[in-house]
Amino acid sequence: MTETVAGYEITGELKSGSFGTVYKARRGQGELTYALKKLRLGSRDTDDVLNELQNLQAIQKEARDTEVPILRLVEFLHQDDSFWLVTRFCDEGSLSDFLLLHPETDENQNVKFMIQISEALKYLHRNDIVHGGLTMDNVLVTSQFGGFVRGRTVMKYTIKVSDYGIAKMSGEDIFLHYYYRHDTPTRYFTAPEVQDGVYTKESDVFSMGAIFVALTDRTTLKIAEHHSVVPFIIPDIPFGQALNTSPSLRLSEVVMKNLGENNSLKEMVVAMLSTDPQDRPTAEEVSERVQAIGNATGAMAGVFLGIAIAIGGALMGFWPLSLVGLLGGLLSFYLVIQG
Repeated sequence: MTETVAGYEITGELKSGSFGTVYKARRGQGELTYALKKLRLGSRDTDDVLNELQNLQAIQKEARDTEVPILRLVEFLHQDDSFWLVTRFCDEGSLSDFLLLHPETDENQNVKFMIQISEALKYLHRNDIVHGGLTMDNVLVTSQFGGFVRGRTVMKYTIKVSDYGIAKMSGEDIFLHYYYRHDTPTRYFTAPEVQDGVYTKESDVFSMGAIFVALTDRTTLKIAEHHSVVPFIIPDIPFGQALNTSPSLRLSEVVMKNLGENNSLKEMVVAMLSTDPQDRPTAEEVSERVQAIGNATGAMAGVFLGIAIAIGGALMGFWPLSLVGLLGGLLSFYLVIQG
């Protein structure tokens, strides 16, 4: 018999984690697909959780109007002493799942993802919401048709940050009794101070930095029978714990090795991963910096495209096309040096 929760027909289990179990569901004749998360509440009082959920709904209204890349609640349900969070289903799964299925994802797409993640965290922090458990698994990816290029379908991918504020609802005991006693991907993204039950905006920034490392380096580990993309520097030791126990470790030498020593993205990420929370940039500062990096990356792509068009026009003897390419390349180069 199929289980139904407040009219949502559960069609299968998607994932079980530290804060609850996520199910795939559908409702009504439209066959819309939803994700239902049954919360694991730990020691938290039901009235406190209810208040937190109501506050989240109020804040999400602004996010809906400004298109902030966070996963918004369709509604929340309180049934049989359990809380269920209802959201739209993200067809590409988690960012970790996406990278495993799309290893061809390039640096340009990486930066786009970083921009969206930082925008989401900046928004949450502006509204005094600490995520508390940011990982590759609660950064979800959706897709939409983006047209055709040379006869091939192009898809556009968008980030949706989920599970924000759930750490606070679930209570500190969830982290202390689950993260560090079970082999989960989450522990590879947590700041050193979180093992003491401290969830702050600074610890969120650390987790975002760890995601940026994983996104760039693509290290894959088999954890609890599943493969996950994680930040990785010392075998079998969680990222934050390794930094805490090895103060002489130079991050710039072991992460993002494909980027140069003076690369601006790498320098920012190393600062985000500081063992001292006060030395980390804010989410807003990260958002501004990664946006500037994205603009420069796009401008450099424009430089190379302009050069290619100019050369192609010259080879065909079509000088107007060559001139357009040259001017486009010069404009892109100007944007690079300005920014």
